[in-house]
Amino acid sequence: MEDTVKIVLLGSPGSGKGTTRDLIAQHYNLKTIIVGDIVKQEIRNESHLGQLMYKYTTEGKLVPDQFIMDLVAAQCSDIKDYNGFIIDSAPLSLEQKQELLKRLDIDVAVYLKISNYDVVRQRTALRLVCPNCKLVSSVVSTPDAICPRCGAHLERRYDDNPQTVETRINRFIRETIPVVNEFKKEGKVVTINAELDKQAVFNEIIKKLDNFFNKSTLK
Repeated sequence: MEDTVKIVLLGSPGSGKGTTRDLIAQHYNLKTIIVGDIVKQEIRNESHLGQLMYKYTTEGKLVPDQFIMDLVAAQCSDIKDYNGFIIDSAPLSLEQKQELLKRLDIDVAVYLKISNYDVVRQRTALRLVCPNCKLVSSVVSTPDAICPRCGAHLERRYDDNPQTVETRINRFIRETIPVVNEFKKEGKVVTINAELDKQAVFNEIIKKLDNFFNKSTLK
């Protein structure tokens, strides 16, 4: 495998990105770049860019893609002690992809594919998240709603209500599927059946990524 691994992770809501991201990052020793988290942190830090982004959000406007991709690129450039990085949920549109590729080279997009969006609706209806360690669970596996990792009380995500989930699914189909298709044209997509169980998904990803990077290295 190449010395520096550069991955983006794409998938609809409920496709298991958070769990899968952490498993991939641990397996390959990658820095995780969670776009929503770094935007929130920048706003909390009240940096110049953070203040600009706060102004956009408080006015109900979308933060310009170039601001977000500047943050992502800065995070990806600081990978000391890591073998590379994995970006969770970016680029989400063709415009974001264009901005990202001005700043970074990407080796591969891992696409967590769900063909039946009823799976998404069911998963998000049952999903619980730890506010402390960010563990993702469900009411089925943790009926007591206590995080098995750190003991905190698990919560529902604010955007897991049915109306918001439908909006997010439609936005994914409209804006992010074209990004997946562009990466496919470039020969840079590893597609995974995200309707399988967690361990099966992870096993398939590692097998396909190892094969992808071995072929790339031989070119």
